[in-house]
Amino acid sequence: MLDPLKALSPDFARQWAEMRVEEAPIWSKRMVGPSGEIRVYDYFMLTAVGVGKEITLSLYRKRG
Repeated sequence: MLDPLKALSPDFARQWAEMRVEEAPIWSKRMVGPSGEIRVYDYFMLTAVGVGKEITLSLYRKRG
């Protein structure tokens, strides 16, 4: 995910290199799809240091 962003924006690449990133815990969530099938997603949340919980990015990835 980061490589395309770095390639598109030298400013992003520079700022990313200056950031301290801590590993986020990964959780899983089960959701029922439109036809009733159960789908399992892994997700994690990112929060920038110093902004509190009002700005959070959640990323989901379908398991399997």
